[in-house]
Amino acid sequence: MLYEGGRPGYVGLAHSADGIRWERDKHNPVITTKDAKPWEKNAIVPQSIARQGTTWHLFYHANNGSWQTGVAGVASSEDLIHWTRYESKPILRDKSAMVLEIDDRYIMYAQQGPTGETVNRYTLKKPE
Repeated sequence: MLYEGGRPGYVGLAHSADGIRWERDKHNPVITTKDAKPWEKNAIVPQSIARQGTTWHLFYHANNGSWQTGVAGVASSEDLIHWTRYESKPILRDKSAMVLEIDDRYIMYAQQGPTGETVNRYTLKKPE
């Protein structure tokens, strides 16, 4: 499980054999705001995760110090410990994203606006 923990805006990893008792990973935090881009310098908060082959893709919301300016970013990992963020820009502005894998498609629900007044849906067919 990935969770927001440690300093506000850090991402931690926890393990469980039964889904009830959890143990924090010794590598925590696995994502921090150190060396973050300006749009994610205050917080990186996990939203959803999807696996494609051996690669995990974490979709997260981030902000630069104002919760009114939240954006969505993505990071990738092979082991859930070492992450590479897509750092050039947010994937969505003023949004929070949740990605689901359903059959042969990825479906992203994106919440827009500071109070979440708009929800958009995007669909992407999985590569063959």
